[in-house]
Amino acid sequence: DELWLIDEYAKEKAIIDGIDEDIIVVSGNPYYDYLKNWKSIISKDDLFNKVGLRKNEKYILYAPEPISIFNLQKKYGFDELSGLIHLNKSLEELNSENIKIIIKPHPNQNETIFINFLKKSNNNKILFVNDININTLIYHSELVAGYFSNSLVESNIMNKKVIRILINLLDTKLDSLMHLNIGKKIYSELELSKE
Repeated sequence: DELWLIDEYAKEKAIIDGIDEDIIVVSGNPYYDYLKNWKSIISKDDLFNKVGLRKNEKYILYAPEPISIFNLQKKYGFDELSGLIHLNKSLEELNSENIKIIIKPHPNQNETIFINFLKKSNNNKILFVNDININTLIYHSELVAGYFSNSLVESNIMNKKVIRILINLLDTKLDSLMHLNIGKKIYSELELSKE
């Protein structure tokens, strides 16, 4: 009888796809409403102890999509490892010892892409975490970085600073979050270092 959609953009897309406008209701997203006031039940100290961070450290949460799993590297111009490499390089240039990167892989991610990178680089500034709820990681982070992930939308709702690493993006029309204006869009290594 009714088709509930999260926003006007979704409504416009549905109408273009031939769905009867009379049955469409823009209802919002109940989960997004829930996130607006969400608080972590895990304290920052407990989280830091669990992942091995010191109290004076801060972390950037890296929440990428599993681009390589779907062989989309050629379409986008990058994969999930690209953003991590750019982030790591920028942090090395800053020479800051108290800023770390926590990788939270997508549930569909082939984790070996990150595990192999960490083994080769022997980098103690990057932590791989897959056993902690993403909301907790977002909540205690200084910044959330990624590409097009819904985690970035959720981070924005939770009032976190968001950057979108779009270095080497082949076509801005591929940016599925463009209409939402989520986070700062980064198109060069220089921009990333400044940010």
